[in-house]
Amino acid sequence: MWSSLLAPILLSTAVSATILQNGQVRPNNYTSTAIPTITTNDTTWRTYPPSAPELSYKGRWDDQHISWWSAPGLKFGFQAESVALSFGKHTSEGVLLAYRLDGQDWALTNVTANSTQLLVKPSTPGYNLTSAEEVKTLEVRVTNWAYGVQISGVHVSGSGARIVKIPDYARTMEFIGDSLSAGQYGTLEGISSAPWGLMYGLGDVEFTISAYPGICLHDSRCYGEFKNEACQSRRRNKENAD
Repeated sequence: MWSSLLAPILLSTAVSATILQNGQVRPNNYTSTAIPTITTNDTTWRTYPPSAPELSYKGRWDDQHISWWSAPGLKFGFQAESVALSFGKHTSEGVLLAYRLDGQDWALTNVTANSTQLLVKPSTPGYNLTSAEEVKTLEVRVTNWAYGVQISGVHVSGSGARIVKIPDYARTMEFIGDSLSAGQYGTLEGISSAPWGLMYGLGDVEFTISAYPGICLHDSRCYGEFKNEACQSRRRNKENAD
């Protein structure tokens, strides 16, 4: 009798570290997109700085092109064979990045500081759905709700390669919230949150999710990292590193 009762307990203990989503094991072995660092001397690539006017930042970013809060993003058009992004020293270790080509399904990859990631190439699914002469669109979203990535450069390769400014949608919305809205503890954090589903469900709308666990709508000492000493210490360390 006791053995039959202990068996499921022991089994549960053995797999307690496994994360399930919809009854299936959550994947965490996303395909690596890392490539060797692209330098300004590499003539096979055309490099744009993070301040290039063709780049459209979505959500909350600071003046060092560091992402903050829930699901901030970057969007631009391009005419090129390949597209890569470089990430600066203030990028969180292993942060999960969602990206998609021409509005197709999202792909996921982990990025880290001082790295370059090849996000688009001729073998990318859906690449050949449009001709080489047409402008393709790359959209990137940071999945977490705190200190995320730092964009340090955008690279394109191929004959006549260039990036193109994509016009903003006519409608703009902002969703304000705290932990639930930010996607804290969600399967994919910000990009699996309710505000994310709402905003993308509305279609042609620019949106910002101003959400952070423990945040207040007024200046007050709220619960969580946003106001505590750990957050202030991290900001001071970042400033000192600069």
